[in-house]
Amino acid sequence: MNKLRNRDNRMTISIFEKLSYASGGVGTCICFMSIGGYLLYVYTDVFGLSATTAANIFLLTRFWDAINDPIMGAVVDLRLFAKKSRGVYRPWILLGLPFLVLFFILCFTLPSFVTTEFEKTIWCTAFYVLYTMAQTVVQVPYGAITNSITTNTEERGILGSYRNFGENIGNLLVSISILPMVNLFGKNGADMAGGYTKSIAVLAVVAAVFILICWKTVRERGVETGREERKKFELAGSLKMLAANRPALCMVFALFLAAIVINFRFAYQMFYVQVYVGAGHNVVTMLNTVQTAVAIVSFWIVNWMFKRMEKRSMLLITAALFVVDGAIFLIGGVNIAANIAGSALFGFLMSCSFSTVWGTIPDSVEYGLWKTGVCAPAFIFAAVTFAQKCGIGLASWLAAMSLRQIGYVKGMEISESIRMGFYWWHGGVLILGGILFLLVALPYNLNKEKYCEILQALDRKKQ
Repeated sequence: MNKLRNRDNRMTISIFEKLSYASGGVGTCICFMSIGGYLLYVYTDVFGLSATTAANIFLLTRFWDAINDPIMGAVVDLRLFAKKSRGVYRPWILLGLPFLVLFFILCFTLPSFVTTEFEKTIWCTAFYVLYTMAQTVVQVPYGAITNSITTNTEERGILGSYRNFGENIGNLLVSISILPMVNLFGKNGADMAGGYTKSIAVLAVVAAVFILICWKTVRERGVETGREERKKFELAGSLKMLAANRPALCMVFALFLAAIVINFRFAYQMFYVQVYVGAGHNVVTMLNTVQTAVAIVSFWIVNWMFKRMEKRSMLLITAALFVVDGAIFLIGGVNIAANIAGSALFGFLMSCSFSTVWGTIPDSVEYGLWKTGVCAPAFIFAAVTFAQKCGIGLASWLAAMSLRQIGYVKGMEISESIRMGFYWWHGGVLILGGILFLLVALPYNLNKEKYCEILQALDRKKQ
């Protein structure tokens, strides 16, 4: 029942393996940050879809994820590839990778024969749905594999920090390269659609290399791999376990909110800088680089926090700083220095929020096993992955609907009310998101002492 747990919850993981795990974060982040930061812009300003149509595509895809993600989590928990030479989770990563790369590229591709609004809507919806399905096949086992690496709660937290470190590297690669590549391949604006397609193709190859490094080098420990260890499909039991698992539910909603706030700003930043601040692509690239560089440096700060603080305290600090960051942008206005300061704090929040959540989720697996007798690591990570994708999709939908609400249409004259609309949405989402993040973090009830007690209780049951 608890065969996925390591026998020694005090073991430490080598720096090499932590970096290997982080490489998976580099690859997955290249994909979803390109989607979250640029797909809305490509849909509306390059492909020519209306903001409402783009918003509906993001929303429709999330409805399908509500069905697809839990089923995928339950399927991974069947341990279909449970053989010593393959592992439980690694084969799924390799299986989903080619589809992830293909559909990632096609999301940013519009063939010449697709011309009408209806045809564009069908094309974009189909390949965005297929991309999210492939993303689930890769990302669920990538997250769940931490439970077979170690049961040391501190090491799990640090693994979450390494994952986020890798994601920030991926974000940096996207931030500093995508717009220059679009200009290069798009002939300085003459072929923006082709520029984005070729740029994404380059990024897709880079992402695949990093994910393959993770697949090849990360080890699954403490896993019984015999054919007799395969489980029955128990979606209902996994759902009941999740419903009774307060720490897991807190993290589901925390990641959902963090994904909304962070990806809304990524989707909104290009519009905000160009329309409200009145600056060009060079300022967008600079702010992206600042926040990503700070996020990378914050990796060491977050690791220090994991060693000296409870995870609940880290969640509460994150919530407070989201509110502070929103206030900095509202007070600073068009001042470039204030926007740099706000972007720097945002970079720290990117690292602290995601690292804390990803580092906290594995502990909820043992909590669920202790509470209900059901061990379903992949299902929990599927629920969290679904929450993250919902957050990313809702952020894009919210950004698109805000464009409609404030009356922004590409090519039309920018009025003062439109400018101020970007101002309030940009800062307001950070503040509201921070308040809601605080509300979902407060009920979290699993500290280091209680986690050790749970492990001891599970060991007694096993004996």
